[in-house]
Amino acid sequence: MRQQLRVADPNDPKMVADALLQRFGELPRARAIAGEAIGVPFAPVAPVTSCGASVTATDLDLRLALEHVETDLSAVLGMSVLKGVQAELSGWAEGIRATIRVGQDAVAMGIDSAQRDRTLAVRRTLGDYARLARMLSAGIPDARGQLRGLARSVDAVSATLLVALGESMATGGASDGRFLLSVSFSEMQIRREAALSALRNLLGGVDRNPDHEHWPHGMCAYRRLFRRLERDGQGELRPLLTMAGLAQVLDDLVARADSGAADGLRALSATAAIDLGRVHRLIGLVDELGDIDAPALASFVESLRLFVDGFEHVDGRCLLRIARPLVLHYGLYESKASDTADQHVVDMVMLRGRLASHIDCMIREPAMGIKAVRSAVMLDKLTYDLDRLIDAHVGSGQGATRVAARLAVLARLHQQLGKPPPIKLPVGIEDLFKSVTKGLVQVDEAMIRAEAWQQYRAEQRISSIALRMAPDCLEVQEQFGEKGLVKARIAAVLIELGEDPDTVVQDARAFPPHADRSIARIADHFVP
Repeated sequence: MRQQLRVADPNDPKMVADALLQRFGELPRARAIAGEAIGVPFAPVAPVTSCGASVTATDLDLRLALEHVETDLSAVLGMSVLKGVQAELSGWAEGIRATIRVGQDAVAMGIDSAQRDRTLAVRRTLGDYARLARMLSAGIPDARGQLRGLARSVDAVSATLLVALGESMATGGASDGRFLLSVSFSEMQIRREAALSALRNLLGGVDRNPDHEHWPHGMCAYRRLFRRLERDGQGELRPLLTMAGLAQVLDDLVARADSGAADGLRALSATAAIDLGRVHRLIGLVDELGDIDAPALASFVESLRLFVDGFEHVDGRCLLRIARPLVLHYGLYESKASDTADQHVVDMVMLRGRLASHIDCMIREPAMGIKAVRSAVMLDKLTYDLDRLIDAHVGSGQGATRVAARLAVLARLHQQLGKPPPIKLPVGIEDLFKSVTKGLVQVDEAMIRAEAWQQYRAEQRISSIALRMAPDCLEVQEQFGEKGLVKARIAAVLIELGEDPDTVVQDARAFPPHADRSIARIADHFVP
């Protein structure tokens, strides 16, 4: 009752009644009680008007894309040339449908960070299915058109989900996307409870040892911290060391977020730095105390840090730039001409679309040979990487370290196109590639190596699936075998970075020894 209704004394019935009326005053039952108090014998009933749910253009696009996916799935499942992998393709169909359903549920709450993350996870899963369909098409010429058509339809659903996510965020009132909670509203409440629980533990209210076998580290640390605040003249921080004082500060911030609504977030963006100032000062003061052997105090400070981290600035302008019409960005969405990150993600979207269209046209050529198939396999990989870069921009922004590392690996893979056998791209697409990769941010080479290794291992996993499903012929082995085309290009990038692609990475994790064995080992070491 103190947390939700903000009642100071739960035993006071008038305070409880007033708090309930203030919280639920708009409900019909509450209006009836208020009317009865002034002598009205019945509650006023407002006329109810019903209207159908509005349908947006994105809803129609998503419906059409879903119809295309179902049509292409039926076409692929009905091909006799694929009868040997019907069970695997049926698993594809179930997985694609289930993933799309998750995405449809997630895009409805674009202002919620948890739902945005779910949507981006759905896009990656759909991208993996589309990439696998394209890889399989390279080894089965008779089903090439149907498999690539399925991949194109899955990509259309994935793109429409991203647009729907941005529209949902705009519908929620986040017109500029400059301040979004980095965690969901429910997660903020969980972190609030964790901070209060850690303070209760520090005060000795939890895990109190009645037999006094252990030293009260938490109580001693609390006493030292309290005296330090008195000595430094920072008495305004002492309320944060009481349950009621800390709960009031945390509850005010959580309540101001207004369940993650846009107006609440904008109000919070203007006040969070001020309200959290005392919390930041308390954290800094504990850090100044140095290394204190008090796990309870460390837990309390880390829980405060975790709560404060939830109010870190998250920029959603890239998502709005993709989802909303460009003509609306001046005036409504406060887009600035100097926002290079926005233009960068727009260039990526344009490059991704033009590259995919170029591959489709190249595949449709009647006289397409093995060289064109190999080129398509490599370019499909670049298209997939562009999709992941777009997702990383939307989820993290241009300044994220992982985004810069992925862009650096993409630039190196693009350079690999010129090596034998060379793959030539139209001039317009080459210019877009240069525009996308010219904004490379300085990033630690260790991060670039980690990203290259991650892509190399991911390519090994997805290639093994293509090998199992495609016919066992020399052409398939050359493209997806141990020395497959894409793996060879990524391996070349690893060699440029000073890594050995043939290194076998073994799991070095081991269970830690039991405490008794560790103590015995230490005792044996010091035996005279």
